[in-house]
Amino acid sequence: MSKKWDIAYRQFYLLTETTAHPFIRAASYNGMGCVAVLEGNNEQGIMWFQRSLAASPSFHDAAYNLTLTYYHARRYEEAVKTGEKLSAVRDSDLELLLLLFHCYAKLGHKEKAHQAIRQAEKEAEIPSDWQQIARGYEQLSMFGEAARCYRRLLPEMRKEAWVWHGLAWSLWQEGQHESALSHFKYALTLSRDEPEFACSYAWVLLRQGNWERSWRIFEQVEQRHGHPLAIAGLIESAFRQGWLGRIKPLCDKLVKDKNRKIQALGHYYTGRWFMSRGEQEEAQRHFSLSQQCGTVPESYLYSGLLHYHAQEHTQAYDRWRAILPVQ
Repeated sequence: MSKKWDIAYRQFYLLTETTAHPFIRAASYNGMGCVAVLEGNNEQGIMWFQRSLAASPSFHDAAYNLTLTYYHARRYEEAVKTGEKLSAVRDSDLELLLLLFHCYAKLGHKEKAHQAIRQAEKEAEIPSDWQQIARGYEQLSMFGEAARCYRRLLPEMRKEAWVWHGLAWSLWQEGQHESALSHFKYALTLSRDEPEFACSYAWVLLRQGNWERSWRIFEQVEQRHGHPLAIAGLIESAFRQGWLGRIKPLCDKLVKDKNRKIQALGHYYTGRWFMSRGEQEEAQRHFSLSQQCGTVPESYLYSGLLHYHAQEHTQAYDRWRAILPVQ
């Protein structure tokens, strides 16, 4: 608890070598696994959690920690196998249900993910629980369900801007545009300095064709916060207004970011910029770099389009197949 992990590890190890009690051995292996994970060694953590369960198969803490570590190691199928076994005896565990939901979502098992999030609703008690569930529904593109969860929070959390913002975004996705806009505005009145809320509002204006106003908002957010969403909004707005000369410097800002997901976005927009200039080879190179850095589905879409126009139909199919939902 005091983060003296090296001392904790040695003491847990000493217990495993000196006790014959199965539970104490299991708890000690579990402690060693936690230390390993906290130090960034997921594989060693997995080994210790497995030893904990070998010493005491009914030790639920180790089973949950093993599931969680499999998830962070992106070993989703193993996480599901361990998590489902634990869920059979702990079916009312909210954290476990949410963890299984994320595993199913990563694997593209939408129906199982939906079942897990519906089950989690029955166990939700506090606002943070409902927030996670609402975001889960957003992840499944079930925005009507997400809006229902946000509305459930409103009576006691009317002064929380994130609730209004979440409701607004879900309503927008559901096509209730006028109601969504009013909720976006109210979220901004509650939290004027939140760049993500301002960016969401500007993106909505952009999609409505109000390019000049959205540009001004994105520009203000970028100048104050340097927020990547604002830079992306400026790029998108510039594309729609034909301001191609302004785009490349903005793309370079995203590409130079330390976060690989933001780099992926930068390469995607750079690819589109080269594509607009007819430089297909450079465009394809940046779409490939985007795919290497992170998941920007549109980079696969445009990359496939370039391959298709070059009569490279197999490569186009492979790019497009990569972003099709898993059945």
